[in-house]
Amino acid sequence: MIAPQPSDSDPFWENQYARLLIGLVSLMLIPTLFSAHWTSLVSFSLETLVIVLILQILRARRSRFYTYLVVSLAIFALELLDYFSNNVQQAIGIVIDLLTGVVHLTFSFMVIQVILKKIFSQQSVTRDSILGGVSVYLLLGFSWSFAYRMLYNLDSSSFNLSKGVDISWELGYFSFVTLTTVGYGDVTPASGVTMALSILEALTGQMYPAIIISCLISQFLNSRPAGRP
Repeated sequence: MIAPQPSDSDPFWENQYARLLIGLVSLMLIPTLFSAHWTSLVSFSLETLVIVLILQILRARRSRFYTYLVVSLAIFALELLDYFSNNVQQAIGIVIDLLTGVVHLTFSFMVIQVILKKIFSQQSVTRDSILGGVSVYLLLGFSWSFAYRMLYNLDSSSFNLSKGVDISWELGYFSFVTLTTVGYGDVTPASGVTMALSILEALTGQMYPAIIISCLISQFLNSRPAGRP
C-alpha cells in the first residue's frame, strides 16, 4: 500500500517533516533553558523523541525498517551507557563516546539519504517536502557535531574551547555556526583534521541551501496552479 502524500491543506503539525523539524529545533533550543544538572536528561528525552519521529517517516520502507530500528535501539542503549558512564574509567567512557558517535553518524547519513530520496521521488513538491529539506539541513549540523565530538574524544586539544563548558553543547554550537558560515570565532578548530572538516562543513552549509532547497522551492512554485498563492 502506498502511503498518502501530505497535502498543503493539512495542518502544519500533521505533516511528518513538519513534526520532525519541530523536534529538531526543540532539540537545539530547549536544553539550553535548563540547568546543567538537567541538560543531559532533557537532551536525551528530546533525542529519543526525534528518533521516534524519524522512524515514523521511515516505516514506509519496510524492507529496511528493521535495520533502522536496530540502529535506533543501539543509539538508545549507547546514550544510556554514556549518561551513566560518569563513574567508570576514563578509557571506557571514551570508547562508549566513540561508539555512540559512530552509530549516530551511521544513522544520520542513512536518514538523510532516505529523506532526500523520498522528497525527490514524490510526484509533486509540497510545503512539507520543503520542510523535509530544511530538516535534512539541521540533521547535517547534528551529524558534524557527532564527528567533532569523536575527534575531541581522540584528541582534546583539537578544539579551542572555554573551560568548564558542556562539550557536547559547545561542539554542537560550533557545528551549526560553521554550517551557517557565521563564524563567531569563540570556538575554533586547532588541528589539521578539524580545520579540514570545518571547511567541508562550511562548503556544505553554503551549497545545500543554494542547490537542494532552491530546487525544492522552484519545483514547488512551478507545480502551483496559475494564480494560486
